[in-house]
Amino acid sequence: EDEILFPPRSYLEVVGGSSRIEAGPDGRLVRILGLKVNANVTSSTIEGILSRRRDLLLSAGENIMHEIRSTLNNLVESDRVKAILEKRPLDKIMGMSGMVRDSILKEAGAILARLRSRTNDWFNGEFQYANAVRELTKLETMAISKFKCWMHGTGGLATYSISEVPMETVYRRVESQMTRQLND
Repeated sequence: EDEILFPPRSYLEVVGGSSRIEAGPDGRLVRILGLKVNANVTSSTIEGILSRRRDLLLSAGENIMHEIRSTLNNLVESDRVKAILEKRPLDKIMGMSGMVRDSILKEAGAILARLRSRTNDWFNGEFQYANAVRELTKLETMAISKFKCWMHGTGGLATYSISEVPMETVYRRVESQMTRQLND
C-alpha cells in the first residue's frame, strides 16, 4: 500500500456533559455542544516522518564509516600486519598497508557522500531505499574483505594495484575463489 496513516495533529473534544438544541438562522434545529480544540504539537509532520528514513540511513552510514576506520587502523597497526610487511619488503617500502586502508576509506566515503547527496524523496522510494540499505549493509564487509585480501596475498591481484581495485570487485573475486575452493 502507498498509504501512510498519521495521528491527528488537532481534534475537537466535547466539554461539559450537556448539549442544547436551538433554531439556526434558517429556522432549522441545530444541536449546540461545548467544544475545545486540542492541538497535538508533539506529533511528527508528514515531512518529518518521510525525512527520518534518510536521517536514519545516513546515521547508520556514519557509524559504519567509524567502524571501518577503527578496524582498518587497528589492522594496520597490528602485529600480524607488521609480520606480513617484514616478509614483503616492497610493500613495506611503499607503505601498502596504509595505501590500501586509505583507498578503502576514500571509496567508502564516496559511497556515503553519494547517499548524502540524495533527497528525502529518493529515500522514500522503496526500491531506492532497499538498495541503499543493502549497499550500506555490505560496505563494512567489503571494506574489511579488501584489506584482508591484501593481507592474505591479494587474491590474484598484484599488490601494487589492489589499492586501485574497487572494494566490490575484490569482494566478488574473493567470494568466487572461496566458492571454487568449497566446490573442489
